[in-house]
Amino acid sequence: MTTWLIHRISGLMMIGLFALKFVTAFYLLPDEKPSWAVFLHRHPAVDISLIFLISFHTCFGLKNILFEIGFRREKLLVYAAAAVAITLSIAGAIVYMRMT
Repeated sequence: MTTWLIHRISGLMMIGLFALKFVTAFYLLPDEKPSWAVFLHRHPAVDISLIFLISFHTCFGLKNILFEIGFRREKLLVYAAAAVAITLSIAGAIVYMRMT
């Protein structure tokens, strides 16, 4: 049951962060760019948070799909989804930090 909660909360947080990125991107179009928009749009915490949320949302979504189609070893699915999500998140954060 908690995995459904993690999946839904991560989805809502992703929507909020993507909205923040889109809104601040529109403020970067004019010649005079507000400093708060540049700060929020290019802040590494926002990008790394998106990496973590996307990986957790994807892995727990796949876990939910596998559980719904008949794979009944839920505890194994939870541990596998968490392990893969943590691995992908750390790898994605490392790649992101090397690119910036």
